[in-house]
Amino acid sequence: MNPELRVWHPFTQEALDPPPIRVTKAEGVYLYTDDGRRLIDGISSWWVNLHGHGHPAIVSAIAAQAAKVDHVLLAGFTHDAVEELRECLRKILPTNLSHIFFSDDGSTAVEVALKMAVQYWQNIGRPAKKAVVALDHAYHGDTVGAMSVGATSAFSDPFRDLLFPVHRVHSAYCYRCPVGKTRATCSIECVDKLQRLLEEKHGEIAAMIVEPLLQGAGGMIVHPVEFLQRVRRLCTEHGVLLIADEVLTGFGRCGEMFACDLAGVDPDLMCVSKGLTGGVLPMGATICTPRRFTKRSSARTAPARSTTAIPTRETPSPPQPRSRAAGFSNASLFSTASTQSPRFIAHAWPQSKAIRPSATCDRQAPWPRSSSAHTIQATHPSCDLSSTNSSSMRACCCGHWETSFTFCRPTRFQPPS
Repeated sequence: MNPELRVWHPFTQEALDPPPIRVTKAEGVYLYTDDGRRLIDGISSWWVNLHGHGHPAIVSAIAAQAAKVDHVLLAGFTHDAVEELRECLRKILPTNLSHIFFSDDGSTAVEVALKMAVQYWQNIGRPAKKAVVALDHAYHGDTVGAMSVGATSAFSDPFRDLLFPVHRVHSAYCYRCPVGKTRATCSIECVDKLQRLLEEKHGEIAAMIVEPLLQGAGGMIVHPVEFLQRVRRLCTEHGVLLIADEVLTGFGRCGEMFACDLAGVDPDLMCVSKGLTGGVLPMGATICTPRRFTKRSSARTAPARSTTAIPTRETPSPPQPRSRAAGFSNASLFSTASTQSPRFIAHAWPQSKAIRPSATCDRQAPWPRSSSAHTIQATHPSCDLSSTNSSSMRACCCGHWETSFTFCRPTRFQPPS
């Protein structure tokens, strides 16, 4: 037994921040703490929860599916839950998207999209097209590829030598316009930098990635719909793939089912997560057009996670986004799933079923036994800048859901004095 093992909380400075709030119960919009307080989960546990904590329809669906088929790899296998989810998503996704690749979280969905874009051009004999364009103030996750296309910050600075270079262009930041315009007189001149870049270097650019219409972590920057429309048009004209990162904006958070719907834009690749399972279990997906699907690849998704994302008539419908949402009639998604743990308000992630099985597991995973196993982060890989996902971690959860931990020696965990 290692008496020194402590939780290393994400995005937390132990020397400066107050102790984490201990949550004993989560129900609806509320988080209940061990000191008797009731808090409103105002950030939806990092923009993931759509139907409230502990929704009985979602909880019962997870239990029923776990008793039937808990987890099966999708490499060479399939199962009813993932096929049902595919059919449900077919009704609401842009009609030009035809193939869906399931993964673990939003950051992974972005990584998959970047790889798909680069591999597509290689597969059709244009390997020179491998560069990526991203927006100022962008955030796409905390894995290396996602950090590369995100804006630089104190969190990514220590890893700058690991990141691949990207072309950076203006965001439609109307409040602090990068070209000095006001919204009343602007003609979306902020897109001109992108136009010049694509005219000059389209032969080496594989894709452009955007958070459509709303950049959350960058400061809740709301774009005019004309900006996204111009970006789509320029990418089409210059033979550059458009990746829409709808991890935050998807499943009704912007009024339509997806933010791209508001602008009438169909991307070449779309990334979804967070609300995909209603924020209950970690899950991500990358969807692409038929042309981008040049050969099959393997992926993982647990049936229990797929079930949480399947529409149900027993789940109260949120205000119905227009257009594609009509395909659900009275049904609503168990919707939009998260793969990230909350970082700002009342750490609700410990309520997730994703890490609960380890508490009752009677199998002993081969954890490191020496003093090297000092610190543990019980979160999903996308929540940390450095994570592992080994067979021992899967044994912890009996193979039911993906859960990862990162261990380090005491000397690696040195809060400044």
